Amino acid sequence: MFLVLQNHFLQQQQQQQQQQQQQQQQQQQQQQQQQQQQQQQQQQQQQQQQQQRQQQQRLQLLATSTLEPVLRSVVRNTITNDTQLLSQRLAGIAAAGKAGICFRWLLLGDGGHQAASYVSLANSKQRHAAQYSVEPSFFSSAKWWAFRQHVMQLHGVSEATPAAAGTRPLVVLNDKRHGPTGQEDRRMILDIDSVAANLSAAYPGCEVRAVRLRDLSWLEQLRLLSRTSVFITTQGSSAFRLVFLPLGSTALIVGRPKTGSSAWKNFHELDRWFPLSYVQFSRYEVHTGNKEEYEVKVVPGMWQPPWTEPIARRGWWLYNANVRVDLARLQAVLDYVLPQYY
Repeated sequence: MFLVLQNHFLQQQQQQQQQQQQQQQQQQQQQQQQQQQQQQQQQQQQQQQQQQRQQQQRLQLLATSTLEPVLRSVVRNTITNDTQLLSQRLAGIAAAGKAGICFRWLLLGDGGHQAASYVSLANSKQRHAAQYSVEPSFFSSAKWWAFRQHVMQLHGVSEATPAAAGTRPLVVLNDKRHGPTGQEDRRMILDIDSVAANLSAAYPGCEVRAVRLRDLSWLEQLRLLSRTSVFITTQGSSAFRLVFLPLGSTALIVGRPKTGSSAWKNFHELDRWFPLSYVQFSRYEVHTGNKEEYEVKVVPGMWQPPWTEPIARRGWWLYNANVRVDLARLQAVLDYVLPQYY
């Protein structure tokens, strides 16, 4: 009986020791987990602090580094010459500590002004200027395509071929009217609704639409452009959207009334900005002698060249003229682009 009690007592002691050991192990594990969590939290805090420091450095770089003089030089050589506005915005971003935009490549538009492209960057004495070439667009076709793909992916736009199976090719005319009252702009395609209707009749295999891009959201514009086969547009800032056209599509550019002006050529912007290889280009010529093809509309209060020579002023307003396209001549250009659909 004594031996049985003794064995039972020893078993209880062993169980208690095992339980104690298990508790100690659990405590150690908990302590280790807590230490690991603390280390992870510290690492996360350090990463966040580092990211905040990097962000502040980027903002400070944007506002005060040698990049700002290059941007100033670009703006100074453009038409509006609004260097003060640029400086205020850069300073405001840095002062407010707001999140900035980080660029892998710096992409600058010059508003079509010739002097800005070559003088402000290519021949600038700033150290960043060496990164740019003197080619017309500063951005190779491959980089434009990479930029396009990045934007499409960023906005979740699924890609499709311009003429996917079971769908009609889409022809988009850039309608520069905008807003509920149909506010007008410069370099418009006149009678655009009738042009769209006539093209629909001439090319029944295609979907033809006159689109007011300003009235669409950015996502809606991207979705539309991603499936556009032919984009018909005059020159101007809205023509920049052609970089979002799909591979193999066509941009049909309607020129300005053709003159001998060296400052404002009839395809001034197209020649300088868009040496793309993934988009095909066609040109619709406008003849100055045929005054039925265009309409010059001088807008009071709108910027115009400071020059006093009448020829220079005439060249500027012709550059901003609205165009009335001739359907037969337009079809002659489109027949090379859409031969299988009419």
